[in-house]
Amino acid sequence: MKNLITIMIILFMPIFIYGQEYVDFTSQDDVKFEYKWRKKNLLKKDSPYVLYLKITNKGFERKLVSFELFYFWNGFTHSRSGYKEYCIKPGKKICGKRWDLAFKSEIKTLEEIHDRRFSWEIEKIKIEESEFCKSGFRLKLEPAHNMYLTE
Repeated sequence: MKNLITIMIILFMPIFIYGQEYVDFTSQDDVKFEYKWRKKNLLKKDSPYVLYLKITNKGFERKLVSFELFYFWNGFTHSRSGYKEYCIKPGKKICGKRWDLAFKSEIKTLEEIHDRRFSWEIEKIKIEESEFCKSGFRLKLEPAHNMYLTE
């Protein structure tokens, strides 16, 4: 009985750890942007949060999606992702580290995320129908995308 409980805990642990759902952010031209915040290292208390994006193409054509992500502190740009560009097949979604859609931050608590002085935004969104863009699996071995500090 003890072994059965241990096995059940091990099997269901990933569901509890990674169970947070993505939250809708915006939709434009049949492309939906969603996000979630998660600790970089779930086992460390002082680990910073990482912003994970999910982009879904709900249209019937390939879409070339490009954007730039910004973190703001007190109304000023704190850091930015650099220009990102993805080709998404119809009815498909891309998300997380695998697609370089994980963005590091220096935020250590949820209170800082909800602080009025902090905000983030996806800007310069450009969506084009493109039958020639190349979609494909992009494996990223880094833990999350580095943000560029602005001065």
